[in-house]
Amino acid sequence: LQTSGRLTVWHYPSNGNSGNQQNFVSTGAITPGHWQLVTVVWDGTNMKAYFNGAVDSSGSMTITPYNSNVAYRVGADTASGVHIRGSMDDLHIWNRALSASEVTELHSSTQVLEDGLVAKYALDTDAADLVGSNDGTATGVTFDGGYATFDGSDSIEVANHADLNSGSGTVSLWIKSTSTAHHSIIGKVDPSSSRNGYH
Repeated sequence: LQTSGRLTVWHYPSNGNSGNQQNFVSTGAITPGHWQLVTVVWDGTNMKAYFNGAVDSSGSMTITPYNSNVAYRVGADTASGVHIRGSMDDLHIWNRALSASEVTELHSSTQVLEDGLVAKYALDTDAADLVGSNDGTATGVTFDGGYATFDGSDSIEVANHADLNSGSGTVSLWIKSTSTAHHSIIGKVDPSSSRNGYH
């Protein structure tokens, strides 16, 4: 997230050439202090951002997924340690691009879209994956009130897995940020070279 609350997706090429990096920035912004459903859909060529089930913006993103053994981190960037302040709930990851109507359904219904769902974190009491074997390890995260709270130094680490490295995909979660500082929601960046990976 930018300090303005706008959602940004950065991709750094595996060759470490910063001139080849790509980024996508939403038009709208996350409002601190309010729960919002944020969904990012990538079909292999284009990326779309949705807020509360409604499309906000779209743009080109032609990348090769960063399929290294580097772990994913929820609530922080793997390399730079840019931690989020706020709460998260119901993090879902699909290995396919959801349609606009499916994203709308995510916001308006409690029904879970099972097709292509490779990881599901309720974040109620822990960081367990409820549909696969991609359990997370929480460090400093508080699970209270049915969601996960991050205080600016916490994170959840999920080991690299083939299920999470797809040529298209969707990430969706409820988030309530308590700060306008720049921070990362999810990151997978090589700690030895911050120009390899994405967040």
